[in-house]
Amino acid sequence: MIQISALFLSALIQVESGGNDLAIGDQGRSWGCLQISDAVIADVRQITGRWVSHSDAFDRTKAIRICRDYLNHYATFERLGYEPRVEDLARIWVGGPNGYKRAATLPHWRKVKAEIERQRALGAIGCARSWASAAARFTASCSTFTKR
Repeated sequence: MIQISALFLSALIQVESGGNDLAIGDQGRSWGCLQISDAVIADVRQITGRWVSHSDAFDRTKAIRICRDYLNHYATFERLGYEPRVEDLARIWVGGPNGYKRAATLPHWRKVKAEIERQRALGAIGCARSWASAAARFTASCSTFTKR
């Protein structure tokens, strides 16, 4: 089973739907935050033996499970001939089981990659701000303590 990071899923959700759990795209053929199609629903039913419905695409937790099941089935060393990369995950998600081979999926990968980089930068900025804030509070409390 491959590791599918929360960062990858967050970026994919942002690219696919702008984070909208109720999104409907592709002229009504893709649903939810991950823009899940009939083909993905059918594949996941067959892969897992679990009943998956279109309404599950509108529930973020269920949509992520569908995505993980799909990618864990198609993005494997056995299928690709190498350890799947994040690029392969994005391209399989948008282009189907052989999407990692299709040039048409490269623009989607570029968007996902840019979103991953954007979210990483925001995370680093957020951590730096939190650290600076904590350090300022600590310094203030130390100076208050020494004045007493």
